[in-house]
Amino acid sequence: MSNKVGKNEAKRLKAQALKEFQSETTEEERERILRRGMGVDLGGALQKGEEKVFEKKLTKEEKKAAMAAKRAELAERRAARKAEKEDERASGERSSGQREEEEGEEE
Repeated sequence: MSNKVGKNEAKRLKAQALKEFQSETTEEERERILRRGMGVDLGGALQKGEEKVFEKKLTKEEKKAAMAAKRAELAERRAARKAEKEDERASGERSSGQREEEEGEEE
């Protein structure tokens, strides 16, 4: 069975969602929701995951490529953090070493 929904069926579902929304809420509630922009599209119907229903499904290869890109980005961030910590340690050791030398000169 196909996951695709035809244009007419999509319109029918959208009209049905709008009808349900209007029957469940009062005019004041609708105005408040519209002013806040809470999940309301231009047609006035609540968005009930329509984007997910109609979005293109990723193939296995595309999913693997996306995961590889995420992993590479994460590894890059980890390496940058590790290098930053090593720099802090190195600068901390230098500054403590300089302090010891200064204290030794004062005595």
